Amino acid sequence: MISWRIVKKNETDLLCKTAKFEEYFPRFYRDSSNTWTTDEKAVLEFYQNCATLIGLFQEKKCQTDSCIGLVYFELIGDGVFNVHLDIERGAASSEELTEAIKEIRDYQFLNGLRICMAWTLARNKAVQTILTNAGFLPTFLEMRHGYSHNKILKWTQYCIARR
Repeated sequence: MISWRIVKKNETDLLCKTAKFEEYFPRFYRDSSNTWTTDEKAVLEFYQNCATLIGLFQEKKCQTDSCIGLVYFELIGDGVFNVHLDIERGAASSEELTEAIKEIRDYQFLNGLRICMAWTLARNKAVQTILTNAGFLPTFLEMRHGYSHNKILKWTQYCIARR
């Protein structure tokens, strides 16, 4: 079971922990992440500029040591956000993550979110499945940004709007 709570920007131990999750991901994922941010310090700085940080936790402890992920919302415009997700590799099932994302989505809708967008690597089928199961739809917008294994990385956008 995954629980979640708002994370304060001064919870540096928790934020440092989540910034290191991707160190254990496959190279193509690390390369894609490095397209946007370059190191732990840059990731922590990015967290500080986000509108909302939500921690994901195992077993309802909501303590730093049980943190398995961070969902963070980047304000784009009035009620319009980009959402990002950093999850510890192998920490939870797709079904558990989908349920947590649905709860967070509903919470954010109640607190002013009107439109939420997510960019994911075109080859990251696991994240695409979680987004789709949480109600996000592909917009059919794509971008090519960054490189891994001497290939350009292709990104696909997903979106959900308050009904």
